[in-house]
Amino acid sequence: MSAKYLLPCRCGQQVVVEPRQAGETVACPCGQSLPIPTLLEMAALEPVPAEMPLPASGGVWGWRHGMMFLGGALLVVGIGFGIHFRWNRPIAPIDTVDPESFQQGAAKFSPSRTWRIWRYMKQGLDRQTDQRFADEMTVYRWKQGFAAILALSGVILVGVGVAKGRGNANRQTETRGEGKTARGGDKERGRGGD
Repeated sequence: MSAKYLLPCRCGQQVVVEPRQAGETVACPCGQSLPIPTLLEMAALEPVPAEMPLPASGGVWGWRHGMMFLGGALLVVGIGFGIHFRWNRPIAPIDTVDPESFQQGAAKFSPSRTWRIWRYMKQGLDRQTDQRFADEMTVYRWKQGFAAILALSGVILVGVGVAKGRGNANRQTETRGEGKTARGGDKERGRGGD
């Protein structure tokens, strides 16, 4: 790839020229004809900035974008599941009893019914909870764990995508810096030879 230079016009615009065009005439967009200098004089012109390749993140959907999208989707789904499971959390049977209504109703119980309720409640108090509620709580904890794993996976995927993007940007910045240094050295060498 040959070097390209910017040939200035009186109108303020610049026309891109190449060394192979040395000695020819080129037309500026304003309509004026510009003579292209010789190869030796062309080295004194401002070089065209190196065309930067499109970064992986710029306008093109790459694997990094897919990773970030998938991570974001997993994060949103995980949070949604977590909220849904929390909203539908199992309720202990003891929490469904309204103490005031129970006390009002207890005054009307017959002695035999009071005895049966007392035995049932004693059994529940001894076991701390009934088995069905314990099973529901186990399933609830598994669901919450699943939602947390989904959300954490999403955060990790988004983080990897962002880190890869920053790594690519740092590499491109370093490459641009090396290119500028090389062009500056060429200019110095060109001036020293005159």
